Amino acid sequence: MKFAISYRGTTAAAASAFLSLAAAACGGAKDTSGDPPTIGGAAENIVMKDTSYKPGNLEVPAGAAITFTNEDGALHDAKAKDADWETGDLNKGDSETIVLNEPGEYAYYCEFHPSMKAKITVVDGSARDGSPTPAVD
Repeated sequence: MKFAISYRGTTAAAASAFLSLAAAACGGAKDTSGDPPTIGGAAENIVMKDTSYKPGNLEVPAGAAITFTNEDGALHDAKAKDADWETGDLNKGDSETIVLNEPGEYAYYCEFHPSMKAKITVVDGSARDGSPTPAVD
């Protein structure tokens, strides 16, 4: 008795299954840029965990050193939306530090999980020195 096995369509089916699994894996990625802001200082940490950045909405003074640490099993990075900076690929346990000197809002994302987004707002350090804001008439 002979058996015939058809391989036609096997590659397409395998590719479809792989893409479905990849999409499901990225489906849990979170955009945390709209979270309540976390007010930080001159040295801050952002953790990559559960396919999100924590904190996801960080405010720091100009010149702050921000360390990104991957605590996920998945490969992550952080790349500015306007491509001004990036951390490079970070495996679990890896860290990379960036310094942001210019005030502004920096939206960023993970190239491996495009739905994983966050932002850093850099403010002029003199605006956060603890002195009262002058009254405006």
